Amino acid sequence: MNKNQLKILNYTYSLLTRRRYSIREIIKKIDNYNTKYSNLCSESELEEILVSLKTANLINDNDYAYFFIDSQIRSKPVGTLKIKQKLYQKGIDQEVIQANLNKFALNEYELAEKLLNKKIKNISNNKLSSEKTKLKIIRYLSNNGFPISIALKVFNQKLQELSL
Repeated sequence: MNKNQLKILNYTYSLLTRRRYSIREIIKKIDNYNTKYSNLCSESELEEILVSLKTANLINDNDYAYFFIDSQIRSKPVGTLKIKQKLYQKGIDQEVIQANLNKFALNEYELAEKLLNKKIKNISNNKLSSEKTKLKIIRYLSNNGFPISIALKVFNQKLQELSL
């Protein structure tokens, strides 16, 4: 590798020490860096850098998808639709996304219930039974990747528990 390739490789290492990236995200970062510094490397030299990163297993879409799903579930419960959408936007193949989702065997009902409990914690029971609030909460669950059917089921179950 030449001096310019090493410069880009060191930049990539510094990125990867902070967080994980999908292959497409790294390619975009490297291209931007390369362009910023007046095209330090040619396309073939950049490809050589990517191959070395893949060979060292520093960038791997399968691992990225697994850890992304894990962090999404831990930080804020979201539905599989939202997870799929985010991963697809990051350049992960549908097969890789589905394979990693299958590893987790997610129970969307429980995740939606967890998110609903966080959302309604500060809402009074009187306000919770209003139609306007119901629609807002259903929309909130839906926007977070849960199918409408699950959102409705979870919300109605919560109303029954609260005897409203």
